[in-house]
Amino acid sequence: MALHFESGYLGLLAVIVIALVAPGPLRGRLVRGAVLFAGSLVAAAWVIVPLLVFASTSTVNQPLANTPYVKGYGARQVLGWLFTGQVFDARRRVPVISMIVLAGALLALAAWKQAPVARAFLALFAASLLLGFGPTTWGPLADLVPAHADLYFRRFQMGAQLAGIYMAGAGAAWGWDTARRLAATFTESRRLQRAALGCVAAGAAGWCWPAYHEIASYDHNNAAILALQRQSDTTEGSTIAPLIAYVKAHGHGRTYAGLPSNWGQSFRVGYVPVYKYLESQDVDEMTYVVPSLSLMLDAEADFDEFNPADYPIFGIRYLLLPAGMTTPVPAREVMVRGNYALWQISSNGYVDLVQLTGTVSSDRADIGTRSLAFLQGLTPNEDWAVQWPGLPAPASVPGLPTSSAPAAMGVVDSVRPALAQGALRTEVTLNRPGDLLLSVAYDPGWHAWVDGHPVGTEMLAPALVGVALSGGTHDVVFRYEGFGWYPELWGLGLLVLSGIGLLGRVERKGVAYAQA
Repeated sequence: MALHFESGYLGLLAVIVIALVAPGPLRGRLVRGAVLFAGSLVAAAWVIVPLLVFASTSTVNQPLANTPYVKGYGARQVLGWLFTGQVFDARRRVPVISMIVLAGALLALAAWKQAPVARAFLALFAASLLLGFGPTTWGPLADLVPAHADLYFRRFQMGAQLAGIYMAGAGAAWGWDTARRLAATFTESRRLQRAALGCVAAGAAGWCWPAYHEIASYDHNNAAILALQRQSDTTEGSTIAPLIAYVKAHGHGRTYAGLPSNWGQSFRVGYVPVYKYLESQDVDEMTYVVPSLSLMLDAEADFDEFNPADYPIFGIRYLLLPAGMTTPVPAREVMVRGNYALWQISSNGYVDLVQLTGTVSSDRADIGTRSLAFLQGLTPNEDWAVQWPGLPAPASVPGLPTSSAPAAMGVVDSVRPALAQGALRTEVTLNRPGDLLLSVAYDPGWHAWVDGHPVGTEMLAPALVGVALSGGTHDVVFRYEGFGWYPELWGLGLLVLSGIGLLGRVERKGVAYAQA
């Protein structure tokens, strides 16, 4: 539950299913299941409580929201994979594991009352499979699942696969025990019994050979790729290293090295796209779109590299491009090494002075589409205020004065970023009232001080942190203060786990006493 959202769901699902199908009186099973379920929630409260507290300022992954990646592949597709052996033997001609899983499932059905463990795994297999069908099959019924908007339903198939592996183990063990009994039935000779069992073992090994061969081939190919990547890290890595060192030394903004959807996918260090390579080098880069809770996730997918106004919004100062590629926006060449060219947009950085010219109403479910409308008409030094559920309504937006150009907002005199430590300090001079934009995803943990006085932050489009300023020179400090109740929640979890352990010991002693 602490490390993976869907895995936590499967853990709680297992508690419910096992409580229903385990042996013993139903009331006792339900009580124990309820204690374990509630205790698990409390023990994981240090993860769950922050998620609930900040749920309104986390996003729904709109680019994937209506795809099978989120909604699930549906019953027809999943069952088709299951009965053709692709759930356990994907891209394998012989359904090696699938047949052993089938044997384990048949065993669980045949010994439903006598084999509670096998019964539990069969029930978990079915429950995970049904949940994995997702809204593609269940439609609005899937909305009854808690936090359904944040679930990737297809991933619940891993619960079916894990339960299936356990059933396969049960099936293999049953097959071996059956072979031993048959050998003992047909002959009393230990030598013949061992010979028969040797033939069974050889047949089992032959049956499993395609799976072993595939895994061994995959492992061999993977090792070869790793070796080539290590070589590339030495050769191409040393070529790109001076560019990375320059960015780290000068900082003050992010680096753009393409998108997964454009030339960035083929611009690489060995096998690794440069935008991923930069992440491994601890470079603040944009954009590597991955599933996350950041409100900027959806907006990043709509970044337009040919619109100069997008770069300050996303805090991009450097362009890392293939050598010979024309820069999509005006920039100054810093250095070229091999196939890697570093460019700098000197006026860009983590902060920008903007004039608010509009307001957009949005929430976590539509921030992506609303941001797209904003980004498509964006001009330099312009932004919109965001009306967000649960946040104070933005002040009235005066719009852009007809007598002033956006470029006349003022200047950023100095910036001292320490975003890795959750802080940034800047001095700015405004020619007229405006807003200071900090290019970090909006979060209620961000706080601001202007000229030493605390002020409220606001959400600026797409979903960034801003603070309103009057004309003149100001010293502005941003600092992030995260969730602060972790020690209390850890203590509560430890207390609850200790209590559950004590209850378990008392119950076991009571059972032992009753049996005695």
